[in-house]
Amino acid sequence: GGATPVVHDLSLLSEADCILLAPCGFSILRTASELAATGFLERSDWLSLPAVRAGNVFVADGNYFFNRSSPRVVESAEIIAEAAHDDCLGAFGHHGANLVRLDEL
Repeated sequence: GGATPVVHDLSLLSEADCILLAPCGFSILRTASELAATGFLERSDWLSLPAVRAGNVFVADGNYFFNRSSPRVVESAEIIAEAAHDDCLGAFGHHGANLVRLDEL
């Protein structure tokens, strides 16, 4: 099957300080490829979000860390902490490997 968007109305993200993209079944590279292919990142409603304008959008390996039951719940929490708190970025060793800023792709 095809991909189904979870958030249809991006205005729901208008108060988000940080956005973490971790689609089910997608690695970081696959997410980057799909975002580029769909033109999603050029949407005006996306570009107007404060987190996007501030550069606080991250991509993580959804397949490996977020969308399946696994013993990696602590690592998933570390990834969220690195994305959500500037002073934690890289503190747990995920930045650059399991987590990247969208503008680093």
